[in-house]
Amino acid sequence: MTRHRWRLRHVLLALVVAAGAVVALPAARPARADDSGKGGDYVALSTGMGRVLNTLTGVGTTKGVRGPASTTQFQVLGVAGVPTTNVRAVMVNVTTKAPTAATWLTLWKGDVTARPGVATVNVAAADNLSNSAIVEVGANGKLNLYNNAGNIDVLVDVLGYYTAVRGASGPGGFVPVIGNPTVLNATGIASNASRTVNLLGGVVPAGSPAVFVDLQVASATAEGWVGTTPTGGSGETANLAFDTGTTSSGTMVRLAADGRINLVNHSAGTMNVLIRLLGYQTGLSVTGAGLRPLVKRLIDTTLPANGTVDVPVGGTNGLPTRGIAGLALNFEANSPAQNGYFKSWGIGNTEPGSSVSTWNAGKARAGLAVIRPGTDGKIRVKSVSTGTVRLIVDLQGWFAESLPPLPIAQNSPTSVIQPANPSGTPGTIEYAHVDNNGVLRLGHQADPDDFGTVTWSAAPATEEPYAGQPGVNAYPDGRIQVTVPNVLGNYWVASQTAVGAATFNPWGNGGGTMDFPPTPVGLSNGVNVSFGVDDNGALWHLRLVTGTTSYWRNLGDQDLAGSVTAVPVTGGQQLFARDWSGAVRTVRYADDGTIGAWTTIGAAGVEDKPAALLSGSRPRVFVRAGDGSILTKIQDAAGTWPAAWQTVGTFAAAGAPVAIVDPASGLTAVVARGADNQIHRVFETGPESGSWGDWVPLDPTGSDLSATDPAIAPISNSSGSTWAIVFRDGDDATRVYLREVSGAGKKAATATFAAHTLPAPKAD
Repeated sequence: MTRHRWRLRHVLLALVVAAGAVVALPAARPARADDSGKGGDYVALSTGMGRVLNTLTGVGTTKGVRGPASTTQFQVLGVAGVPTTNVRAVMVNVTTKAPTAATWLTLWKGDVTARPGVATVNVAAADNLSNSAIVEVGANGKLNLYNNAGNIDVLVDVLGYYTAVRGASGPGGFVPVIGNPTVLNATGIASNASRTVNLLGGVVPAGSPAVFVDLQVASATAEGWVGTTPTGGSGETANLAFDTGTTSSGTMVRLAADGRINLVNHSAGTMNVLIRLLGYQTGLSVTGAGLRPLVKRLIDTTLPANGTVDVPVGGTNGLPTRGIAGLALNFEANSPAQNGYFKSWGIGNTEPGSSVSTWNAGKARAGLAVIRPGTDGKIRVKSVSTGTVRLIVDLQGWFAESLPPLPIAQNSPTSVIQPANPSGTPGTIEYAHVDNNGVLRLGHQADPDDFGTVTWSAAPATEEPYAGQPGVNAYPDGRIQVTVPNVLGNYWVASQTAVGAATFNPWGNGGGTMDFPPTPVGLSNGVNVSFGVDDNGALWHLRLVTGTTSYWRNLGDQDLAGSVTAVPVTGGQQLFARDWSGAVRTVRYADDGTIGAWTTIGAAGVEDKPAALLSGSRPRVFVRAGDGSILTKIQDAAGTWPAAWQTVGTFAAAGAPVAIVDPASGLTAVVARGADNQIHRVFETGPESGSWGDWVPLDPTGSDLSATDPAIAPISNSSGSTWAIVFRDGDDATRVYLREVSGAGKKAATATFAAHTLPAPKAD
């Protein structure tokens, strides 16, 4: 589905900008292939392959077998036809020779010492087999190879490489083929005989330089290897080393201009060959999906005979929740009781007839495949076997589709929080905002009485700038967490190193592909959860549980038109949001992650994100209507919502309201930016009275103009419990108005606010 709502929202905002509004969003950058032109296009070696390691002859290393628990490093960049620059990763074929024991091999980037907890090739003793792999190349231009057990010789051949940046011309990105159609089913290919195969078939377009296929050799009467060459071309590629019986692996095959290849049986016996198409590379660098290397173990489980398991991939390990054309996955069968094979497909797609990895009883095998994820970024894996098998799935990378980036929100609000201090004394005040250049600014106020003590830092830059208002929330121990979106819709997350610290732990990419800023909250059970809304209006949550794999889960497409507001209630959170019809909707979210039924509480032509709070123990919501009036309603004791909205005084707001219960008077206060770009506030005249005083500007002189909508937060200092209103002016200075709680200003009717200007962040 295209980002039609994203476009509509920003067209409407552009019209608002033309009318003179303060909050503006610039036009989005144009969409480009390979995720904003970051590269990841595949370039096949013109020689068919380049041998970069051969322990039998000493290519790339010293001659001789690799022993148990040994690591071998060898050069890739600048050798065997591989360029010295613009290489992000390589497609390799790894072949084992005469292993003396059952073992597994792992390849990884040469500038990282720690070996990743994944496998590349699995073989039994004496098996001469191969598997393909996509491996990121280290900054030193090298790869590492680890052998787990026994003595073994190893060959590593580079079939092609993935670019680090997009080129002006040349081959392009990856396009998946759903259903994995069979393009060759040949029987009885004799020793050293060849077959000519046309791989275009009507699925692969003319001009494609290479295809990714599942290559299966069956009924082989002798071990050997399969070679392919573009018809009429040169440079044979060794695609698969096979054993007697059945062997398979995913691999990349170069095509002639007309899509044909010559396939050769390099063995002393006969064999059958089955080729199924998993995807193809485009012929233009501005098309297709670009590779993003990422090494992670996704699952390790035992499947019963003909068992299945669903594996969440999109939205895990920093991956997006959509925009994934394919996942480069290594499927390992370990300790299989009987012969068999795996199938894999995206949930919601039709189960394919093809396998992605075959195995023989008692022998561990692995096979590479590229699978397009389905609903909610999940894949399904099925064991086709009469016995049990241990399934291991490792991620080697993913292919990023082109998505229009979100614009950097201009003059987005500041977020502010003062977490509880375990010592009982007033805690530090923490500020966070994204400036108009997409830089995340973090403000730390060590002394809650002295606003001149604020120091600023900038969060480390990611590949993409940040896009909008960050969310802040507190852990039970008093540390805060900051969650911020970038222009790709990924949420980046970091927590303080200690209570009251000005420093943060390393930032992590929580993934996701959300259209709106996050709403992070701390649940009563100690779990931190971030809510996000995507371009389909679906609500997602990312639960961050210490020691547990966290990933995004879809809570349902509700046609929501912005971020949600969360209010803590017994056993969970009450969520409020605006939908695309302008109606306000609400739902109960439980601490265990389950969600109830949504209720529409009124079609008020709402313009912005609702504000909400607890009035006693009952949720209350505030919204801005189409005419600028601020409206409210409160849930009754029976848990239902009245039909009518109450108007909050006489005022036309130009932005979203915020609300708080004033601790000095016990009355509800509402704050909003007016059409005059001043911040105004109003108090209710009695608890839940529905009667309101006059809207009053914070600055009686009318000279303190705001460039952002306001934020509010409860604050404790030496004067007691109070609250602050925070906004930024046209010079990007952060202004804080602190509610005074002594003298005549303590009463709501005569409330006064003390103005402060925070020190400015240092120039970058």
